[in-house]
Amino acid sequence: MRSTSLSRYGVEHPHQSDEVRARVAATNVERYGAANPFSREASTFDKVQASLEGKRPVLRGADNPFAREDVKAKVRAHWETKHGVTSPQQVAEIRARTRATTVGRYGGELMGSPVLTEKARATNLDRYGDAFPQRTDAVKDKQRETNIERWGVPWTGMHPEVRARQLETHHERYGSHWFASDEGKAEIQRVMRERYGVEHPSHMEGWWERVVATNMERHGVPYPVMLGRFRNGPNNLELKVLDLAPDGVLRFTGDGRYWRFLPLLDRHKNPDFVVVRPDCDPEHPFRGSTKVVEAFGDFWHSKMFTGKVPFEHERELIEAYADVGLECLVIWESEVESDPEGVRGRVASFLGR
Repeated sequence: MRSTSLSRYGVEHPHQSDEVRARVAATNVERYGAANPFSREASTFDKVQASLEGKRPVLRGADNPFAREDVKAKVRAHWETKHGVTSPQQVAEIRARTRATTVGRYGGELMGSPVLTEKARATNLDRYGDAFPQRTDAVKDKQRETNIERWGVPWTGMHPEVRARQLETHHERYGSHWFASDEGKAEIQRVMRERYGVEHPSHMEGWWERVVATNMERHGVPYPVMLGRFRNGPNNLELKVLDLAPDGVLRFTGDGRYWRFLPLLDRHKNPDFVVVRPDCDPEHPFRGSTKVVEAFGDFWHSKMFTGKVPFEHERELIEAYADVGLECLVIWESEVESDPEGVRGRVASFLGR
């Protein structure tokens, strides 16, 4: 057989020939409705499954031979020898075929498929009592236990080595952190629209109330920064803003020392700076102040996090401060980087200097 195959098709086995595989697939489609007679699309699928009922045990966990370390090592060695990778999904051609098959069968990959998503949620409800097991205490405790055993920390992102590898992978695949990539932002918006009908959680009714309730439960304050332990001083952008303002006029308050409730936003706000009056009471330096300055980082104040375009986000905050009698100047990180002297002039004008 080997010599015949070599003489006819140039390969050791007929099924190594593209021509033979194509003919076999065409015959199977004609007879069974699918290229693979054992696939779900084939007319023989149900019959095959019925014939295996009670004959083929489903092996899970340690009972599955593919879970054995020696078997996994053999599989990795095979793929390294054949393709120079440790997993078939690292081969571009195989990955493309897998994706095409999954999308064709289920309408999407993994949790991007409505069919697989529904099935996974049903299984999770049955096993864990929740469609999203990562929300259950049992699963979270198990994750922490495993991470502490392997890495010495409750969450892998807290380990410097693992964190560095995660970031390296993000940049290699997406050019940035996944959350900052176009692919990541599009996927987050898609999931939000599918689950909640909005592109950003801040658009959901009651979202801020839940944020405040969670912070009160965990930290005893509406916003963690009010604890004063998250920010000990101005960040790099805020230091640059201070350098562009006259000495002693702007007082840094981003460490949680000064808060105002803004009814238009229905939440408290901690401004980055307060403009102190020349005749202010040293014991109460912010009393009687009528101006605040906010320094907006381009990333954290982008539409991905605020749900609004920058101009609209800025205008909304200025109007919310004005509603309680405070003038607000918003300075963007990109402005400081591209035109520091222009920012210096805007600050001076805002201060009336």
